[in-house]
Order: sequence, then C-alpha cells, then structure tokens
Amino acid sequence: MKILIIGASGFLGKKLFALLSKRHAVCGTYFKKNGGELKYLDITKKNDVDDFILLLKPDVVIHTAAIISADFCEKERDKARSMNIGGTQNIVEACKKLGSKLVYISSDYVFDGEKSPYKEGDKREPVNYYGHTKLEAEKIIEKNLSDYIILRPGILCGYNDSNDNKDFVSYVLKNLKDNQSIKVDNKVIKYPILIDDLSYAIEKLLDMGGQGVYHAASQKGVTRYGWALKIAETFKLSKNKIEPTIEQHVAKKPNNVLLDSSKISRLNIKFNDIDDGLKILKNQIGCMFKMIYSVRPDKLILNQNTSIFRIDVGKELAKEDQTKADAVIPIPESGLYAATGYSAESKIPLYFGLIRDYVTGRTLFNPRLENRNKDLRKKMIVVPDVVRDKRIILIDEAIISGTTMAVVIEKLEEAGVKEIHVRIPAPPMCSMCTNRVLDCSKERLIASKYDKGEDYKERKKNIEAGLAKFFKVTSLKFLELDSFVNTLKTKSDACYECFG
Repeated sequence: MKILIIGASGFLGKKLFALLSKRHAVCGTYFKKNGGELKYLDITKKNDVDDFILLLKPDVVIHTAAIISADFCEKERDKARSMNIGGTQNIVEACKKLGSKLVYISSDYVFDGEKSPYKEGDKREPVNYYGHTKLEAEKIIEKNLSDYIILRPGILCGYNDSNDNKDFVSYVLKNLKDNQSIKVDNKVIKYPILIDDLSYAIEKLLDMGGQGVYHAASQKGVTRYGWALKIAETFKLSKNKIEPTIEQHVAKKPNNVLLDSSKISRLNIKFNDIDDGLKILKNQIGCMFKMIYSVRPDKLILNQNTSIFRIDVGKELAKEDQTKADAVIPIPESGLYAATGYSAESKIPLYFGLIRDYVTGRTLFNPRLENRNKDLRKKMIVVPDVVRDKRIILIDEAIISGTTMAVVIEKLEEAGVKEIHVRIPAPPMCSMCTNRVLDCSKERLIASKYDKGEDYKERKKNIEAGLAKFFKVTSLKFLELDSFVNTLKTKSDACYECFG
C-alpha cells in the first residue's frame, strides 16, 4: 500500500511514519520542521497540493496537519481557517480526483462537553473556533468523499525523540526535574491517548478496510492537575511543586468530552488508560535500544548524547576482547560510532571497507521493510582492496533479525576476507519490547533461537556460539549487560527489557 502522511514531521505524524514504513511504501510531508527525508508541502496552496498528490498517486492519504492551539485559532481566525478548513478542502479535492482513501485526524473539540459520553453520530456543537474548523473539515470530507476515515482522538501524549514539540507530559517533567513550581488546571477533564495507540489503530483500520467516523480515547478521565500528579508518581518526582488552579483561556474549552469508543473497541482495538500509558511513556523515554539503534546520533536520551554513548560502548567492547585483527570495519552507518570507540581502545586501525549506496533505486516513497531488505544486497558495497586477506572486526549496533548481517558477511566472503569476528556493542536481544519501540515478534529476534541455559552467562555464551555457526564466521561476541548498563549516566530511568 502506498501511503502519504501529510504532517509527518509532527507529533503524531512522526510516530505514524515510523510505524507504517515497516509494512508499506510511505512518503511524508513537512511544513515548518524539516524531517530530512520528508517533502515540503504547504496545504493552503491548492495547485501545490494537486500537483504533489497527483504525482505520488497514493492509495491512502493520512491528514494530520493542522493548527491545534485553540487560543491561537481564536485570535487568528483567518490563519486557522486557511490551514484547518482550506487546507483540508485542497486535500479532499485531490483525493477525489485520484480515488485515494483519506484518513483525517479530527478532534474531541467538535463537541461542547455538556452531554458526555459522545457517540460518533451525536450532534456536533463546538464551543470555540478551533472546534469549528474541525467540524467544517469533517463536513467537507463527508460531503465529497465516500472512502474516508475520520478519527476523533482524546488529547495526544507520547514520545518520539528529544526534538518533539513540548506536550503536557514533557512540560511537567522539565519543570519538576528543574525543581520549578507549576500551576495546572483542575477543572477541565481530559482523556489522554498515546500516539502509539492511535497509530496502531489507524494501521488496523486500514488493514480492515475501515470506513466512516471513529472515536479513539481512553475511558479514564483526569484533570491536568491530576495528570501532573500521576506523571510525578510514575517518574518518581516530588509532587510538592504541583499546584491546582482554574486556568483562563482566550478560547472557551469544553469541560468534559468523554468519547464513547465502543465502536472501535468492537474491532479489537484497545487503548491504554492514563496509568499504563505513562508507564509505557517512561520506558520509551529511557529506551536503551534507541541508544544504540534507530535514533539519530545527535539526539539525547536521558540527557546523554547517543553518539558519545555508542563510542563508549565500543570502547567497553574492546576492553572485553583480546582478538588479534588487521582492521575494524563498521557496517554503515549504524556501526560507525561503536567501531570508532573499539578502534581507539584496541589500537586496531579503523577502515571503511563497506559503503552504502543511498542513490540507487531512490523513489519518492520510502520502500516498505520487505523491499528494503531485498535491495540491501544492491546497496551494500564492499571495497575489496580494503578487506581482502584481512582479519577483520565487523561491528554493527545490534542483531535483530540477522538480515543485514547475513548479507554483509556473504559479500565480505566474496571479496576474499580472511577472518570475520563479529562484535556487537550491546547485549543480545532476546525479548519482545512491550513498550512499542521495537515492533518485532520474539520469533523474528534471531538471538532468541539460541537463548538456552540456566543463567545469563550461559545463555549469552550459547547465543554467541549459535549465531557464529549460523553466520559461518570465525567468532561472534556481544557486550556484557553490566558493561552496557554501567555506561549509562542515569541508570534508574533506563529500560532495557529487550536485552533480558
């Protein structure tokens, strides 16, 4: 399925892009925050929207872009109308021309909050201009399209990376960690939903051929004051700096919009309540898998730079290893930082015997994971003169399914390498992630196939021996769990359950 995500640089859009790219060909757009691989699009410009969508010919368009500040919309009505209503109109017209399915992210603000709980077909009576723009956008979709999904979520919360726009959870955490007092509203009741839960709901609705309007929210309500207390409790921070108040806003806010989500629940789509959601969020923020994998090396996790961490675990890996070799070779780009650390500590020279071709086969859509794996052999290039007849230390940040490692080893052997010693600057990954960071079943974790033994030391030894035999390499070793954990500056908030 070819999917276009409009607003892929945003809070929800980033999560959707990461999730859907695993199974689908995905293209994403940005407006203000450049996402690197994303394409620029101003949805208020009709011709640009037409040209862009008609060029891509997506099967599905997911529209997440909007001005979401109710106060801003109240003060700047022309801008709010242009983006939230006019922009949606432009997208709808392009989808209509192509016959593309539209998934639209609406809001609980289309209701007045006086008659909860609300079903999908209940009368929509917004009390502010932001809610009005969302209602008008819904009407445009309902009038012009037959193939659409309108989702009305509760208030979004979650985590992508340290560059997220500051939501309520990050606001509370920053102030409490800085020992700053905060005054938060204790009147309006909110129903938080994880961006992970909403993203999975969208994926499942697309898989099932969902149509129409759906509500998506937890059923446990809380004021921002109560929410802040729960945040402090989950993250083990003092509650003494949290004060209740009645907030005043430019825009009137509905007091209690409880969305009846029974329609979507009947499709076996569930949402975490606020307590379970905060536990997941805490583990996502402190995810040690992201420390070595997937997150850009300039990002911070638990206020620790990921590139420095990767260099440091590379050094720790070298301290545990006395292997004689001629060169340290990183798998690009993932193994680069750990290989730098390993080389510095071991005094074995670092060579770039592998390069990755990022141009061949490039398209507007990111290919789905299955096709990326097929293309890997074409895109991974060995420099024969660098590796021929050499004993090499081959470094990558992790082994998950083993697909990349198998392709690289095969190509190195074809180039005439003498010995391959695989070194991984993290413990073996044997357990499923329950926090929706790594969407991978235990069966796909290749290390789990060899995970046998009475204690961790025996299990690790069996995994290393089994994988060395599977990949047909001279040796294979992972970093010790204790060495990995001790490289962290903040151990108490870290989650490394997938390494267990």
